[in-house]
Amino acid sequence: MFICEFASHRNPKLATFETLPTELKNKIICYITNPDYEFCACPSIAKDLLSGNELTGGIYGFTDGEFDWTNEIIYLFEHYDIKLYEKFINKVKNAS
Repeated sequence: MFICEFASHRNPKLATFETLPTELKNKIICYITNPDYEFCACPSIAKDLLSGNELTGGIYGFTDGEFDWTNEIIYLFEHYDIKLYEKFINKVKNAS
């Protein structure tokens, strides 16, 4: 299961955003940038799907065993506050 709806459709016109408290956002960034597993790497161009700008490196997929995300989603969350699923946010809140 992806961590946000945007990852499923990748349509910028359908993107939703949510500003989280700074402490929670930082905890989520720490969680998603230090995943348990990298499960795939694609020799493709990673993009900022909202602006169209290219990101450094290819596309990488990550998982914690329950949720999945890519480096593109990490970027969109860090820079635009792309909305994440509440179930994922609660998991990170409750993680040690």
